[in-house]
Amino acid sequence: MHVPTPVRRECVNCCHAHGPASYEWRRAPRIFAGYASIMSRGTWLLGVVVATTVACGADPSRDQLEATPDVVVVDGDALVCAPFLWRDFMPPSTGSDLMAVVDVRTQDGTALPAGLALVRLYVVNGPDVWATDFSAETRPPSPPNQIEKIARGGPLWGPGIQVDVVVELVDATGATTYLATHGAAIGATY
Repeated sequence: MHVPTPVRRECVNCCHAHGPASYEWRRAPRIFAGYASIMSRGTWLLGVVVATTVACGADPSRDQLEATPDVVVVDGDALVCAPFLWRDFMPPSTGSDLMAVVDVRTQDGTALPAGLALVRLYVVNGPDVWATDFSAETRPPSPPNQIEKIARGGPLWGPGIQVDVVVELVDATGATTYLATHGAAIGATY
């Protein structure tokens, strides 16, 4: 009896559980071909699902995102988030994907805690959530009390609507914190 070789698929973007629409998939190397003779297809699939669940952290729920505070304290510094969201309608465009530039800064203007990083963006529009990693593109240097990141490729929401913006921050110890701006407007360029 011939047992088909299972195809192991993995996310090539990162290790977050984004949901099916956000993944890019690729075939795993042939080293997994030998497992077909050892395990049944169902057992092998269960093993991959369990390993992926353990290795990948899940995004917060919509309710958790909506409950995120507008000010958080990290290493003794109160932090706030200042997002700018927009879509580009300059000719010949009929409207670009949603883009976001997010600044996280200290409330009192002092320097940010060392090692603080913005890693993920969540934009909540009613029942829908756009969850994405920030772009790796280089931004102009920020002052010591601010971090600025950009995300592109969002949904075709707005302009002229309000959304909740939540950023995922990781400090020097690896601790994760969420910071929000509720009621941020989506603008447009014409």
